[in-house]
Amino acid sequence: MGLRDKRVIGWLSGEFLSNLGDQFYIVAVTYIATMAAGARGAALVLTVGTLPKIVLMLFGGAFVDRLGPRLLMVGSDAVRTALAAGLAVYAQFNAPSVVVLASFSLVFGLVDSVFQPATNTLPVHLVAEGQLTRLQGIRTSLTRVALIAGAPAAGFAVGYGGAALAFGVDAASFAVSAVTLATLRVHITPQPRGTGVLRDTWDGLSYVARQPLIRVTLVLFAVLEFALSGPVNVGFPVMARAHAWGASGQGVLMSALGVGTLAGTLAVTLLNRRLGRVGGPALTGCLVVAACYVGLGFGTQLVGTALLVVVAGSVAGALGSIFIPVLQASAEREYLGRVMSLMSIALQGLVAFSFAVTGVLIDGLGLAPTMTLAGGLVALTGVVALGSRELRRARVPGGAAEPAATGVPEATEGPGAPRDR
Repeated sequence: MGLRDKRVIGWLSGEFLSNLGDQFYIVAVTYIATMAAGARGAALVLTVGTLPKIVLMLFGGAFVDRLGPRLLMVGSDAVRTALAAGLAVYAQFNAPSVVVLASFSLVFGLVDSVFQPATNTLPVHLVAEGQLTRLQGIRTSLTRVALIAGAPAAGFAVGYGGAALAFGVDAASFAVSAVTLATLRVHITPQPRGTGVLRDTWDGLSYVARQPLIRVTLVLFAVLEFALSGPVNVGFPVMARAHAWGASGQGVLMSALGVGTLAGTLAVTLLNRRLGRVGGPALTGCLVVAACYVGLGFGTQLVGTALLVVVAGSVAGALGSIFIPVLQASAEREYLGRVMSLMSIALQGLVAFSFAVTGVLIDGLGLAPTMTLAGGLVALTGVVALGSRELRRARVPGGAAEPAATGVPEATEGPGAPRDR
């Protein structure tokens, strides 16, 4: 099955619509919670939806391996359709309170804890291993487009039609996604299980502990996300305020990050066949991102700072498009769902902690030292990761073939052939 196969297009369309619906959900819920109870109300709603999701995502992968990804994706979208539609009707006649929004966010997050490992598992069943990297580049690009287009559209919907319209559009996006995914015909044999979910989850953790490449890659994801997410989401607003760039300046930096990430993923999509081993790109990418973050701490001009953000975003986007397929190709099918759930935890589990630590460091040390520390952690992570022999030897799925040991193959006949003595 190729990238142009209608089943691949159908899955990408369904995932894009789900991601688009997520933007309407996030903007609508946080805006309404802020209006009802200020910043603390928005923080409470997001926390209630995020923390249980991270915990239950650990078990979500076991369900994916038991039941298969497509069934769980369709069920997840169907539940989210009902949730968003119900809240849209409620909001038409009542102003949603923080308690209502928090309850909605909790259930929404629980359902999402299954959807994410499921959708990250499906590519392995849709395309050959050599096409995983290009497919991941396309996925990440579409996710970025959903973020860039969805957030402003959601803001307009909330401002123009109120919460009812925003949640109504949210419900419609999930409904179309559910129908699209339901028509997806992919033969997947769920792994039989004679034990419970807890045992399956433990077996998945034990499997990852025995696989050096998977283990190192997950740690790489977790540390990089911790080092980078706080400086972006906390550092950018501080930077804009310190240099009197205002909200528009912060928006420019966030847009620069989006453009950079999109450029990086597209570059990997187009050039993946020229890529070989992942060790070199991993170290080089970490060093480039580290240098950019150190520079961000000392930047005073918006244009120059935005250019650094574009470079950092493009490299980070490229690394993600390389290493996610490496994980997908490395994991055995029997454990794929659980490995993908751990990947989701690595990418999201430390984000809130990163926000808090970044805020404390900026208040105590200042912006420049905090960004320098973040850059140093990224550089150190790249150097330590390169110490893994498995990571150095790993190759990009669909990338350049391993060169021959010698430039000229040994002759077996003719003048250059070895002779018996």
